[in-house]
Amino acid sequence: MSRAKLNDVNIKTAPFLFIDCQTTGMHPSNGHLLELSWLVATADTVTPEIKSYLVQLPEGEVIPSAVQKITGITATDLEKAEPIEKVYEELQKTLQSLPAETVALIHYAQFEKAFLKYLFTRHHPEKEFPLEVICTAKVCRKVFPNITSGNIRAISGFIGTSVGLKRAASHVQATFEIWQELVSRLSQHSVTTVEQLDAWMKEAKPVDKEAKFEYRMDRLTRLAFPDQPGIYRMYNKKNEILYVGKATSLKSRVNSYFRVKKKRDKKTMELLAQVWSIEYTECYSPLQAALLETDEIKRLDPPYNINLKKNRAKSFFTSKDLKQISGLQTTEFPLGPFRPFGSIEQLSLLQQGLTKNQLYQIFHDSVETAILEEGFELFCSQNNLSTDEFLEPRRILAFGFNQIRLQKKLKALAVDTDVTRPELEMTADAVADKFMRLCVRAAGEYKRSRALNRLVNASIRWLYKNEWLELKLKHGHLVKPDEEIQTVSEIPAINDWPVATYDRMSILLSELAKYPHQITVGRFESNH
Repeated sequence: MSRAKLNDVNIKTAPFLFIDCQTTGMHPSNGHLLELSWLVATADTVTPEIKSYLVQLPEGEVIPSAVQKITGITATDLEKAEPIEKVYEELQKTLQSLPAETVALIHYAQFEKAFLKYLFTRHHPEKEFPLEVICTAKVCRKVFPNITSGNIRAISGFIGTSVGLKRAASHVQATFEIWQELVSRLSQHSVTTVEQLDAWMKEAKPVDKEAKFEYRMDRLTRLAFPDQPGIYRMYNKKNEILYVGKATSLKSRVNSYFRVKKKRDKKTMELLAQVWSIEYTECYSPLQAALLETDEIKRLDPPYNINLKKNRAKSFFTSKDLKQISGLQTTEFPLGPFRPFGSIEQLSLLQQGLTKNQLYQIFHDSVETAILEEGFELFCSQNNLSTDEFLEPRRILAFGFNQIRLQKKLKALAVDTDVTRPELEMTADAVADKFMRLCVRAAGEYKRSRALNRLVNASIRWLYKNEWLELKLKHGHLVKPDEEIQTVSEIPAINDWPVATYDRMSILLSELAKYPHQITVGRFESNH
């Protein structure tokens, strides 16, 4: 390719190759091509055609679980994958139909370029890599120097578009849309050719120490938010939901996002680049805001919310001996609700194994069988417990409650959701400590389930700013002020706890702990 001819390529009218790939690793030395997508278009193309192919993995290779989670590509999807030779052949057909001066545009080109070079070298080791590559991420950093994040999702949101799934085709489309915006912005700097772009990118830019992050959200609008509790919803330019949060003060919380913070996490910076508008709903108190937040997260399913999402495993119930589990609360399964993958489920698996004279791998980090057995024996010896006592849930839960009292950490441990702590070395002592924490957390989880059951049909009063506020719940749902219901004592219990109900009651339980409150369940009333 002639560099002289390449320099004359007009960035607006010349066709460019936009390309993106998904892989099973970060480099060809530890990963393989999983998906390859590309399109050819000029900056003023209206609807470019994207070519996209899933790539067959080498025999015996599988998609890492982390990659499956990020991309959504599964082993079933790969049943329709094409051999890498065919994908390369299709890419070659595209390249042969283009002018010799064609440039490839890639967002974060360093990653893709390594895999593309490997692909070309594999088929033509005697030839040089045929593509001149421009990294749109580097151009964006020069064009948008004060943006909070330079990744493809943040840039897309900042210019008013959006990226769909983390798939190669959606990234190719996003790169094309970013390029269209860049071409428009570059014209303001009299940059119209690849040569001029190259020279402009090399120009040193003075560092502005006073420069602030640039946001799309109108400053005066957010400064006018009320100093009241409530929830806020962040949207992109297309009015697509991004994030839902709660606040004791809407004004303070929302504006805190836009104050300069050097150590803010990358995910938040990516989010803020995309926010064009924020809506809010005022609430009487932070407690009500917390309850509304969990329901809104499930209703809207915002991509930047991690907790309280709707598509999670349901809570469960157990038999009195903890050995059997059910999704419904019945006379056979009275205990619960318990959160999935928690300490009660671990304790249940432990008991199931002990009935068969073996120890199951119940902890999240796998332990060698010999060390697991040694650690369990050490735990029992240290606490004067026998294996038989683990088969009696009341005894082991009583032991857990006693440990909570001894450690004087009832409040913290009763709501602890962390199942394990990382250990530098998995010794018998470390395993014994794991069994101790298991008993303590199982007791706390059991206590929490009883408290949740009390709340599901209840009348609640709590003291907030010297005023007693009240709400009523029926089957775990908030009762509207004008809704007529039977007295609490006449409402039957529920035997099904969907994720929404479990989260709502859990949030309510945690929030109530912050205030003096009264709970009326039937004729039972308690003051705290």
